[in-house]
Amino acid sequence: MFQVRLAVVEALGPMSSLIPEEKLEEQIPKILPGILSLYKKHPEPFPISKSLCQILESSVAVGSRSLEAQLESLLATLLAQICAPIDPNVPTSTKNHTELLRCFSVLEFHGIPSKFPEFPPIPWLPTIPCFPIIPCLPTIP
Repeated sequence: MFQVRLAVVEALGPMSSLIPEEKLEEQIPKILPGILSLYKKHPEPFPISKSLCQILESSVAVGSRSLEAQLESLLATLLAQICAPIDPNVPTSTKNHTELLRCFSVLEFHGIPSKFPEFPPIPWLPTIPCFPIIPCLPTIP
């Protein structure tokens, strides 16, 4: 049963851009919680992250208002995933982090930035421009 859900999510990602706007808007509140719950059940998160990002891109492209209602749980799940260390023994671990960053980027650059929390600057921690939710350290030459 679980493998069927994963296969459906993997297929739904690329197909989400083909779903009519009103149908996508109607289904987002059902689709996102299902996808987010897969992170807890599946040991390999890359296909989930990839499909999630494609669905987010489609949702944001049509100006989905249903997405905003899901934003808190979406950001909490994405943050938990991005904070997990990259495992060098898992070839898709780096790809998963890239897809997670792409999810943040889609949300931030396409009309959801007002929902991101504002963090005060930390004076002793130098930062470079980055996602407002993820502090970044400067690269050391």
